[in-house]
Amino acid sequence: MLEDSNELNQEPNKIEAENLHSSGGFVDKPERDEQGRFVNGHPKLGGTRMGYLSLRKVLREMLQEAKEVTINDRKEQRTRMEILLEVLFKKAVGGDLGAIREIFDRIEGKPKPLGVNDMPDEINLTQVFQQIYNQSEEARRQKEEENNLENKIK
Repeated sequence: MLEDSNELNQEPNKIEAENLHSSGGFVDKPERDEQGRFVNGHPKLGGTRMGYLSLRKVLREMLQEAKEVTINDRKEQRTRMEILLEVLFKKAVGGDLGAIREIFDRIEGKPKPLGVNDMPDEINLTQVFQQIYNQSEEARRQKEEENNLENKIK
């Protein structure tokens, strides 16, 4: 009977140790599944913890909410997203560089800055000017030939 009593006293400690999370709190679920992976809702999984709202989710819901607005003396239903985009567009049309930049960044993506490794070590200006000269000479010759052909036809 005394041995059974000792086992009963040790069993709760064993259960508590198994349910004690590494952060010091108790968890109701096991930390890992049969394959050793963290189970859903485990704090070490990352992402949004169970029971918490993400800011992104709340903002998306707010932006999808419809509001009644008056446009040209008519009442219409518009989402908050549509209202914000209209304000941004009006600012861009009015010349607000920040609004213009925001629209283009969203459509085309932000331009990537040139890094040090993106520039050539040396630029041979003689070659660059030679290429420009050759291209302009070629264009001039082609234009001259076209003019000669036109004169022959007349």
